[in-house]
Amino acid sequence: MSTGILGKAANQKGAMLDWVKKIHKEKKLEILVDKDLENSYERVVELEEMVKVALLCTHRPKMSEVVRMVEGDALVERWEASQIVESTKCKPHEFFRPIL
Repeated sequence: MSTGILGKAANQKGAMLDWVKKIHKEKKLEILVDKDLENSYERVVELEEMVKVALLCTHRPKMSEVVRMVEGDALVERWEASQIVESTKCKPHEFFRPIL
């Protein structure tokens, strides 16, 4: 899912992450899709979910948690919790507590 385009200078810390967060917030995810796939790529919901998983992975969850999110298990809850963390600046690991 690489476009070869960087949102900011490559030497700026967090440039790619900030760029993807901005694209996600602005709902312009089609920018992330390879131009060769653009016309044939119709899985917008799947793209949205995988971008969320990728953004959640920046908080370094356990691999087992990543697998669960990719499978769709508790992704919505984890995403909502991460947004609370973003707005309150809590510690990222707090929203990766196991969901029973």
